[in-house]
Amino acid sequence: MHFTTKATGTGLGLTSAFTIIQRHEGVIGVDSKVGQGATFEIYLLASSHQDKAEEKEPDEVIDIPKQEGHILVMDDEPIICVLIEHILKEIGCSVTSTSRGEELIDLYRQGLDSNKPFDAVILDLTIPGGPGGKETIGQLHQIDPNV
Repeated sequence: MHFTTKATGTGLGLTSAFTIIQRHEGVIGVDSKVGQGATFEIYLLASSHQDKAEEKEPDEVIDIPKQEGHILVMDDEPIICVLIEHILKEIGCSVTSTSRGEELIDLYRQGLDSNKPFDAVILDLTIPGGPGGKETIGQLHQIDPNV
């Protein structure tokens, strides 16, 4: 299923929401007016009892070892970049983020030129209006075959 009204949009946001809601046995309704936008109503099942998974203590606490590294991230959704940055910083990495493939390539090149290369690159597959992860990684391979 694919939803979008934008000429350059991928529609994956609403598709993802629909799938998540459907998997939780919920429904989604929409009221749309041209020029005014859309209102979405989401209905999920409610429960009065606590989930058994929440009641029991975790069997094991996983201690994630601290890591060092400089990670380059590209995503057009700022909240995704913030989330990835937060997670990676928690384990000790430094992070540089961008929303555009062209900028990511420039940043990667600058890292190589300054003898401070990035240790890893995380790419969003689809970036509306610009090169996505597939195109960007192809260009990075031309710059650095070991990326």
